[in-house]
Amino acid sequence: MRVVFVSSPEEEKFYTVIAVAEALNDLVDRENFADVRFFYFSSKPFDRKMVYENNLRFQRMNVALLKTPLLNFLSFLESLLQLFVIFPDVVFSAGGLETKPFVRAAKWLGIPVIVHEENSFPDEVNEEVQDIAFRITVAYREVALAFKKENREKIVHTGQPLRKVLRRKIDHGAQELLNLEADVPVIWVRGGKEGSLFMNQIIEESLPELLSSFQVVHQTGKDSFNEIKMLTDASLEGNSFRYRYHLYDELDDLSKKMLASVASVAVTRARVELFELAYWEIPAIVIPRTNTYRNFEIENAYNYARAGAGVVIEENNLTSSGLVFELRRILENFGVRQQMIEGARKFRVDDSEDKIAREIAKIYLSHEVEDKEV
Repeated sequence: MRVVFVSSPEEEKFYTVIAVAEALNDLVDRENFADVRFFYFSSKPFDRKMVYENNLRFQRMNVALLKTPLLNFLSFLESLLQLFVIFPDVVFSAGGLETKPFVRAAKWLGIPVIVHEENSFPDEVNEEVQDIAFRITVAYREVALAFKKENREKIVHTGQPLRKVLRRKIDHGAQELLNLEADVPVIWVRGGKEGSLFMNQIIEESLPELLSSFQVVHQTGKDSFNEIKMLTDASLEGNSFRYRYHLYDELDDLSKKMLASVASVAVTRARVELFELAYWEIPAIVIPRTNTYRNFEIENAYNYARAGAGVVIEENNLTSSGLVFELRRILENFGVRQQMIEGARKFRVDDSEDKIAREIAKIYLSHEVEDKEV
């Protein structure tokens, strides 16, 4: 079995590759597939250690941003040569602009391609290559309607793959690790990695009222951290509940799993983190960005809310008073929280990465049968 994984280097795309690679490695061990080789193509690896741990051989794509027809053609030729040397049974694409020449090269060589769409509207590349994909796996059931009618039979609703390390909450140690009080509800703010300064500023404005009743773990993302730290240091000076505010740029996997066991509600953007919150059954207030391609974050947010797992506040309606009102409505009403927990259970799809791994294995096994018949 030879499988090529390809993605742009963004964290979400990379983690999709890792989650599917983990599941495929487990499947290979159970089924005793022979001559197994996995390759990962990207312009750079997000985490080399994870690549190595999952038996992936990293190969660099020298993509020059695909800004001109000539660069597109050169990237296609390079991808064609790289794939011809390996000639895998299947290519799995987690998406992103850099994958387009690679997917086209695979189709030209007759190699089946599985593309994954993690949002409620296909990105530019998946929308463009849908005709040549062998299979399209989707995180949101609703995205099927955004593809051409003739391609919908290719679509498999798998949900969003998650890494094994995030699959189980840790129900002890959060208070000690994050310095939390045992009996005060915890609000987990997941500010995102980019474009979240406004959302983080609204959180900062809301802190004096929130901290009198709740604890706030605020994950700003690296872009906003310094500015938010400066603002909160000033606004909380002399506040007797300042100790209930915990500011981080990012949290590691261990901290996330511990926090997942004690968080009463999350304030979040509307990307892959929704699937993590659903798996952990944490009620959510979802604040989608408004400047995404085809407003996919807004679509993600409302699809999540329709399942009953959270409520949506769009950025143009976001105020500190409105946010505090919604947080109190959730945190002070047991029935509302339970409905959202049930909604999260309804929304999530278990074993998403295993479903994709089995789709990859089906293609490999069909090639085995063809070779034996020949």
